[in-house]
Amino acid sequence: MVAMYHIVEHITAFDNSTIRRKAVPRDNFRGMRSVSFALALCAAVTPAVLRAQNAVLEGSVHEGSTAASIEAAVVTLEFAPPIGRNGVVEQVPPERQLHLMISTTSDGGFVFPGVLPGTYVLSARRIGFAPLETLIELTPGTHRVQLRLEPVRVELAPVEVIASTRLQQHLDEVGFLHRRKEGFGKFMDAAEIARTHPFDVLSLFRPIIKGCTVIYIDGMPRSLRDITVDQIAGFEYYARRVMTPAEFANPRVDCGSLVVWTWIHS
Repeated sequence: MVAMYHIVEHITAFDNSTIRRKAVPRDNFRGMRSVSFALALCAAVTPAVLRAQNAVLEGSVHEGSTAASIEAAVVTLEFAPPIGRNGVVEQVPPERQLHLMISTTSDGGFVFPGVLPGTYVLSARRIGFAPLETLIELTPGTHRVQLRLEPVRVELAPVEVIASTRLQQHLDEVGFLHRRKEGFGKFMDAAEIARTHPFDVLSLFRPIIKGCTVIYIDGMPRSLRDITVDQIAGFEYYARRVMTPAEFANPRVDCGSLVVWTWIHS
């Protein structure tokens, strides 16, 4: 039997530097056509499929009372890892360990394209306005939001020597101040927390906690849902077990620790 051949252009380099003619058996040629069609179909379909699986967040930032657009507001989007019933923050996958940030345009607009579906903390800040933080659930497709910031007057806080003294005394009694001087971990007391204007407890800690974390409140494993921001006297966060003091390290899992101290200030 005489084999049938087709003459085809055989490309050996993507930069078109080498193109030669080669005789290819008809059966092989049919297979090549099938493979070429499949590759072309994948190249055409895959980007569209990937885009369909992601979310697009479009929005704008306005002044609360006048609805005027706010230019140059800083808008951030950060994945919010779920917190289990035992108060442990679940591990954040590497592809979600992103801190997206953008500045609003002259009309107050912003866009976050190609975001993986999930729960995120969306925040907006601008000098002269109270910061805003909210949780948002993103599913595949386009989402539109409108954020309104309320203007604030910058005033000096009254000096509260008694309250400050009581706070420092309480933090000293629980060992907070001593561990802070050792230089391991991240520490904030009530006064420092107040200057960040947290929306709630979860919005305060989500930007800080990275990866698997065990939660301690007043030295006992508990959930962050058990407390409010104004009850926090201070917190100490250790990203890894090797940095964590022995009394707050979990020997069974290689996780960091968040230690929160509460107080009653009257």
